[in-house]
Amino acid sequence: MKELLRKQESKTLEFKREFNNSNKEKILQTIIAFANGSGGNLIFGIDDDRKIIGVANPFELEEKLSNITFDSISPTIRIDTVFITEQNKTLVIIKIPLGA
Repeated sequence: MKELLRKQESKTLEFKREFNNSNKEKILQTIIAFANGSGGNLIFGIDDDRKIIGVANPFELEEKLSNITFDSISPTIRIDTVFITEQNKTLVIIKIPLGA
């Protein structure tokens, strides 16, 4: 997983500082695009300068993302969540499989 942090954003990788109401639609669009493409990883807790800031409440974020994905996307896309610690900060990786 740590090798993902060294890569640049692409059609299968995107970094997000946080999840909030202002970026909810963009995040849903990214999840759908990954599912309709080659799959991908959405990593929360990294700012625009690629600095690791971490996620304050990773389990809360996991629940919110699961809920909005289930409630907003049809047919349902199954996402997997992985927590990793980097520089003593928790990152949340949302894994979207190919053709989910």
